[in-house]
Amino acid sequence: MKKRIIVPVVLATSLVFTGCGVGTEKNSNKADTNNPVENNSITKGVSKEVAEYVDTIFSNVKANWPYIKNVWPKANYKDNNLLLFYTNSKGKVDKVWKINTKEKKELKPQEYKNITNPSVGGYKDLKFDGKKSIMLTINKEYIGMMQQTPPKIKQKFAKFNMTYTVATHELFHYFYQPAELKNELIQGTGNRSQEYPIASEPRLYRKMLLLNLAEAYTNKSKQEEYLGKAKYWLEEWKAKDPVEAKNAQAVDFIEGQARYVEYLGEIASPSLTEKQKETAKKDILFYDKKKAFSAPDEEGYEIGFMGGILLDRVKPGWKNNYFQNKQPIADLLLQNIQPIKESVNTTVKKEVEKEINTQNQQSSKGMNAVDQFLSNKKIAALKIPSSLQNGSYNVEGFYKYKNKDVILGFSASFESKTVGINVQNVNIINMGDCYLIPLNEEYTLKDGELTLNGGTLSGKAKSVQTANEDGRTVLILQ
Repeated sequence: MKKRIIVPVVLATSLVFTGCGVGTEKNSNKADTNNPVENNSITKGVSKEVAEYVDTIFSNVKANWPYIKNVWPKANYKDNNLLLFYTNSKGKVDKVWKINTKEKKELKPQEYKNITNPSVGGYKDLKFDGKKSIMLTINKEYIGMMQQTPPKIKQKFAKFNMTYTVATHELFHYFYQPAELKNELIQGTGNRSQEYPIASEPRLYRKMLLLNLAEAYTNKSKQEEYLGKAKYWLEEWKAKDPVEAKNAQAVDFIEGQARYVEYLGEIASPSLTEKQKETAKKDILFYDKKKAFSAPDEEGYEIGFMGGILLDRVKPGWKNNYFQNKQPIADLLLQNIQPIKESVNTTVKKEVEKEINTQNQQSSKGMNAVDQFLSNKKIAALKIPSSLQNGSYNVEGFYKYKNKDVILGFSASFESKTVGINVQNVNIINMGDCYLIPLNEEYTLKDGELTLNGGTLSGKAKSVQTANEDGRTVLILQ
């Protein structure tokens, strides 16, 4: 089964992460506070399944968000809103709730009429009621899929809800990580792609690093030994694949920190005992130890969490200068640790190689389609600026292939005054500030107006320019 990854615009407008500033809606949207429709913990007007899902989001927000400032200094989630859009079977917005630490309120249509919500499963930042906010869109099918996702924290006291965790994670990106610093890191060291076919050796070294960090946390009496082994694998990875190590720095720094906040944001409530919180952390470590990773960005999230909870133990004040240090969490943790050489675990090696072989096989069909596009100049292409992307996008994988940055299984929506285009599960070329999308389906172009009615590309665009680029017809959106 192929993996799907939802990627924030903040970190993945392009593989080199150009255009990574935090944006807001131009108009400051206001809720009607004089006539509240709903302000309680029981969601009405939807099925029981939907109501329970929405109520769980609210209970998590109410219990945890006021205390995330204890997870990361100055991350005051009491000042944020979550706008939750629910769409019906026809894709139309049916319900919208404003959720924060004080209330869950169903909004009236006039309160959100000027807001363009992201596609199902996606998210986007905005300003609402004078507060920095995040909006997410769900539907019945999405809820069913999310409820099949196994929680990493197995304890009943943690009311797992994927939409809550996404909102907590992305809010941190949007509003609590300095935009200028992110842009600086991203421009220099931000690239999620890896060479295709995937090599197993870098993934093995990072998995050995991850395993030793997990052991260092759970086996406190042998903490120094495991940290030394972790340092060995960190150095081995950097020495054997310095290009990947450099490219991964931004993701490790930015996503590792956000994952740390996300996970601890599930158990931030003071109603939980320290013993319960420790049990929850170890559940996550156990899950990550069992998981086989196939990409450096996947690993960076989890290594950041593990390094963070270890830094809490060995360097409690590490957060105060994190942004100034500009070092990924694992580098910060291990900077003064002497490496201890370790042999590869043969069982882990086999597991990693199996996962990489599976990913290479699953990606081969997409790469064949990319080959056909690159070799056949008769296939027209659509060039869309990444700045027109509406919220996050969904992908299967990022690759460097034949000196091109390739995204497999790309899905996103693009919106502007002249553009309304939906892209579903297409293999594309990332050109930095724009996407080059093969036009494998029929389209019409008349007087500069483009109409797409295919299964993977749909919508319309005006003021479309036509160009010949290296013998290929390219339709340029603006």
